[in-house]
Amino acid sequence: MLLPVAASAMQGESEISKKTVEKFDPIRLLIEKQKELKLTDKQRADLEELDAPVKWNIRKLAARVDSAQHGMGTMRSGRGGGRGRGSSTDDEPARSPEEMRARLIANLKIIVEAIADLQKEYELRTTESLKALSAEQQAPALQIINRRRDELTRILNDSGYRQGADSTGRGDAPGAGRGPGRGAGRGGN
Repeated sequence: MLLPVAASAMQGESEISKKTVEKFDPIRLLIEKQKELKLTDKQRADLEELDAPVKWNIRKLAARVDSAQHGMGTMRSGRGGGRGRGSSTDDEPARSPEEMRARLIANLKIIVEAIADLQKEYELRTTESLKALSAEQQAPALQIINRRRDELTRILNDSGYRQGADSTGRGDAPGAGRGPGRGAGRGGN
């Protein structure tokens, strides 16, 4: 199994924040842009209803990422205990370099899988959220969503986690393979 991560992620030089993970909620994004999209009260209510399970899923995925990153941090610092509590290595026997590497790789795998799950969730929720909008609102909404997707891709790449880190090995990012009109110009004017 090959983990699609860059050297900086392997060395633990970067982390993905909870705030970044929360940006994987396209429904919340559309609700935040309600004035720009001219959402009706009913559309906003429909989007709020769609967003409830998304918040839960994103919270769970954020916890997985945070836990794995914490595990990586304790491995790098040589600590076996809790974050910021001054724990020492006295409580835990020293690990061999092979054990530390195996645990680091296991934590990286968790992060990569969580990112893939977030990307899948983003794609699914994008489709659902667009159904709640009128035809006139869908093109600008898709532009907003695609800008966010591009921002998230950049953040993940800058963090050392490569785009397309899904467990299928396809290497496709959400929205990849859709051809040239990935933003403005899709769906007509």
